[in-house]
Amino acid sequence: MSTVGIKDLKLHLGRYVSRAARGETITVTERGTPVAMLVPLPPERVAIEALKRTGRIRGQGVKPLGLQVKLRRKRRRDPDLAGAVIEGRNR
Repeated sequence: MSTVGIKDLKLHLGRYVSRAARGETITVTERGTPVAMLVPLPPERVAIEALKRTGRIRGQGVKPLGLQVKLRRKRRRDPDLAGAVIEGRNR
């Protein structure tokens, strides 16, 4: 992890973004005080963005507003395996 002042970051932004894209985390300071971090995207996010660029997926990556209701599944009361084996032996 490296540290960079805001002025240097402004002058060489492309260089620092490239370093972050390669996996480096960079702390941004203002007068010596840490104020922000430049971090690489998580691998899954990189994969999603690549799929978007190639047109294989589209969308904003959020749930549609109409799908906020959670669906409940009814649980069936199936006999357990041990019970079925015992019942089969008793026949």
